[in-house]
Amino acid sequence: MFVAAANRTGEEYTYSFFGASTVVGPSGEISSAMDEEAEGYALASIDLDEVRKKREDTQLLQVRQPRSYREIVRMY
Repeated sequence: MFVAAANRTGEEYTYSFFGASTVVGPSGEISSAMDEEAEGYALASIDLDEVRKKREDTQLLQVRQPRSYREIVRMY
């Protein structure tokens, strides 16, 4: 899965926004990133075959451990 994290840049009242929007690939590599103070947008090429391969390699549903989080979800 690719993750895109967007953030504003600049200041507003008592808040400071540091920018640095980023797109991260399935293996954790940074595919695209903005400078901290830059305004604009980041572009990244997304390889769906890479996503498919990562999902096949990790098989997260096969290794999940419901006992670890049973108490947390019991009330729902």
